[in-house]
Amino acid sequence: MVIIVCALVSKSSKFNKRLSDLNRKFLAIETESGAIFPAAQAKSLPVITIRGISDYADENKTELETSTSGSVRRLAASNAASFFKLQLRNPYVRAFIERRRSQLSTRQSEDTEQEESRLTDRFEELAVQTDVSLRQLSPALNPSRNEARHPD
Repeated sequence: MVIIVCALVSKSSKFNKRLSDLNRKFLAIETESGAIFPAAQAKSLPVITIRGISDYADENKTELETSTSGSVRRLAASNAASFFKLQLRNPYVRAFIERRRSQLSTRQSEDTEQEESRLTDRFEELAVQTDVSLRQLSPALNPSRNEARHPD
């Protein structure tokens, strides 16, 4: 069983046929969440999609929806929700989720510490720059400037 996830909707029968010719085991093309995966990957976030497939993504899609008054879509959504609920009870899935939470928590703590360190460094740099600028502007703190104003 192979499911393709992509960020484009495939209403083209020619495109679907080409995919089928590549691998006859393709069962579905999941398009709606296709853009989520690259965004999550860029931020190293885990992501999962559970979908209920309600049509063949072909020219009969609207007819199927109309003739069943949306019941096929509701059944597909219900099946997806039931599957997700069952997975949340699965001890292996629960253990995986806890491991990922722990990893993310550790990573977020490390990121926070690094950000705090960068901010502290930047504030120290700003303090030095401010001190230098104030010394240049203040005659009391800049003897060479004071001498330039009042030569002996």
